[in-house]
Amino acid sequence: MIQYRREIDGLRALAVLPVIFFHAGFEAFSGGFVGVDVFFVISGYLITSLILLDIQHQTFSLRNFYERRARRILPALYFVMATCIPFAWFGLQAAELRDFFESLFAVPLFLSNHLFLSESGYFETAAELKPLLHTWSLAVEEQYYLLFPLLLLGLWKMGKQATWAALVFLFMASLGLAHWASVNHPSAAFFTLPTRFWELLVGSLLALHVHHSQAKPSNERLAWVGSASGLGLIVFSIVAFSKATPFPSLFTLLPTLGTAMIILYASPANWVGRLLASKPFVGVGLISYSAYLWHQPVFAFVREFSLEKPSNLTFLGLIALVLLLATLTWHWVEKPFRDRTRFTGRAIFTWAALASALLCTLGVIGHTQKGFPDRFENTADFEKLFVAGIAEPACEPSTDSDGFRKIFCELGASRKPEAPVNVALFGDSHAARFVLPIDLLGKQHRMSAAYLGLGGCPPLIGVDVIASTLERGWCARVAQLQLDYAKTMQVKTVILASRWSLFTNGDEGKRKKNYFLVDTELQSTSEKNSRAVFVKGLQRTIKAYESLGAQVFIVLQVPQQEAHPKKIYFGLAQSKVIGTETAARAARDHSVSSEKHRAAQLFNQTAIRSAVEGTSAKVIDPSTLFCKEGKCLIGEKDRAFYYDHDHLTSHAALMLTPFFESVFTPEHVQ
Repeated sequence: MIQYRREIDGLRALAVLPVIFFHAGFEAFSGGFVGVDVFFVISGYLITSLILLDIQHQTFSLRNFYERRARRILPALYFVMATCIPFAWFGLQAAELRDFFESLFAVPLFLSNHLFLSESGYFETAAELKPLLHTWSLAVEEQYYLLFPLLLLGLWKMGKQATWAALVFLFMASLGLAHWASVNHPSAAFFTLPTRFWELLVGSLLALHVHHSQAKPSNERLAWVGSASGLGLIVFSIVAFSKATPFPSLFTLLPTLGTAMIILYASPANWVGRLLASKPFVGVGLISYSAYLWHQPVFAFVREFSLEKPSNLTFLGLIALVLLLATLTWHWVEKPFRDRTRFTGRAIFTWAALASALLCTLGVIGHTQKGFPDRFENTADFEKLFVAGIAEPACEPSTDSDGFRKIFCELGASRKPEAPVNVALFGDSHAARFVLPIDLLGKQHRMSAAYLGLGGCPPLIGVDVIASTLERGWCARVAQLQLDYAKTMQVKTVILASRWSLFTNGDEGKRKKNYFLVDTELQSTSEKNSRAVFVKGLQRTIKAYESLGAQVFIVLQVPQQEAHPKKIYFGLAQSKVIGTETAARAARDHSVSSEKHRAAQLFNQTAIRSAVEGTSAKVIDPSTLFCKEGKCLIGEKDRAFYYDHDHLTSHAALMLTPFFESVFTPEHVQ
């Protein structure tokens, strides 16, 4: 039996609270996500210690090992998942509900990390609304638990030195892979076991050291300095790291080694040990697992149901609710299922198998039914608000052999293979919303057109984007492809469109350090550098296309909304008031003000208008369609202008058709 150490329970509190405050959006906890890394080290240490103790007493059993894991993890996890189902059913739209059901399938199989990897990055806005996103870390741990006992048993038979050598080699290999992938494949680095393996190994190697030494350090000064330094490393990581920090990478050594130092050196003999062993820390530590399980769904559903961004005060109340739910779950779910006198091992496995099968079945049904789009009476009316009833051009993504993605489609009138392209639209997902009017105008004027771009990439030559969802170098590569296409196809008119403020201001709110621009001269990410790269890139791009003889049009960014349109209209649809003046009033009330729109776009619009001076380039400003009487409308009673915070619906795209009419005049395309 491993001796109980109160300070390790207190360390769990130091792990879970930063994660919770980070997901709540408190800027002081910009690196709070490192709490997961603290958990990994603790878990690796405790699990390996248990295995080593059983090996020493010749009582190790894989069945008993997995039974302990099942008792510890599954009851509370499945209880929280079951509680989420009715909230998801009544509160999520079809696409979000389908995603939720897919996570119901993936979580029991401990594959949710791969599911969320395929959907979006951990730090993306969409990820905040996924109730079960946090289960990715449980999936990583369970994958580790499936492999590590077998690995350790095999190595142990080869001797202690061989065990140490092999585990140190795996540690170095995994750490090296993580550091490389954090830059080149950031999402895969964050979510997958190969790049997280070394973090759990930190705890496992520490357990091996403690097991062999059979004692904690006797030098009190060393223990004092070691435990204080460990605490300092964790706290520093929490306040200094951010979403812009490559992770996991060599930076992750700070919180992981800090955790190992606390486990090794903290004790009742020094202040760090006494602090972590205090009642507040131990109390939170005991309920830390349940608190971790509850915080993400509580935050996600509140964000999903709120028209505006919840305030910090709201989140403080939600954190109190999370701790209350965690206390109840620990008392009524965790503790009973850990009691072998109440639930035998056979009962645990049987219950777990049935619950897993049920959740997986629900997941398959929800996926095949595409999120039950017809589960509410007014769903059809709701969907009509976002779809214009006209088919959009099929712009499909293509992937090269090296994983590089791009989106291309031919628009407008058909052309002969040797004929030049009249109009080319280049840009990100904002630009892609204009393919419908460009396609219609091209057909009306019997002119050819095309779209080439990639979401998250502005059409600026020689410029790259630092973002967790984009591989390094992709955006610069897309921009070069656009220039090559314009040259090869002798494009007469080039339209450049993008979500410009994303790159000049950084992503809004607490994601402000993401999506900054770099070039060959300025590689460090900051708002100042990003804006400098933007200005130079814009001037370079206009000059490059004009040197080809192309007429350049630059589309200013459409207003960015603060409320989510589907939340407004979805609630109205459930209240059966879609199509009434109530819908129009609600849309106007929650539309962003013209003043906020101007402030958000001030820098990039000034830069764009300055860049076109002295050139033949022209500017198109679509905001004049939406901004009236102090509001930039999110929609009307019978149609929505946006399908999320900043992307236009096909309704709104069609309304902008007259804005692009001048693009197809003979003087520009012949």
